[in-house]
Amino acid sequence: MSIEIGDKVTVNINSSQMTLIHHAEVLYKPCATGDSWGFKDISSGDEIWTCEGITIHKPKPPKGE
Repeated sequence: MSIEIGDKVTVNINSSQMTLIHHAEVLYKPCATGDSWGFKDISSGDEIWTCEGITIHKPKPPKGE
């Protein structure tokens, strides 16, 4: 399962074990080294762009979908 534009995810910061965005939509995924990830915070509507060390969690879809 890969992360794609439009997916709903949670974004965590690796080094601090802290959640950056609890409910995010992927706006952009990197295409080359040095590119940033782009996310939209679903709660606030803010856009967040990061190339820092992050972990992206994409929940599994419910069974039958």
